[in-house]
Amino acid sequence: MNEQTLDSLASFNKLRFSPEERQDILDDFSQLFDALEVLENVDTTQTDPLIQTVPLSNIMREDAVVRMAPRQDILANASEHIQGCFVAPKVLD
Repeated sequence: MNEQTLDSLASFNKLRFSPEERQDILDDFSQLFDALEVLENVDTTQTDPLIQTVPLSNIMREDAVVRMAPRQDILANASEHIQGCFVAPKVLD
């Protein structure tokens, strides 16, 4: 990771960093890439691919039709609603 890549990522994600934060981020990425380089050198030729780490059996439940509360009761807890729908604050430009 270099300054130019960090600038590009920061711009794309609308982030601003102080000079100290920038250096900390660059140092952290450098350590991360060093650790990944060590992992790249590990011999995995005798290792089977791993699909999941924990054996799971049917974790799905049966779909069941259940009686819902009336819409007006649910919307009574909303700070704002329009035409039977919740209104939430805008989070993206």
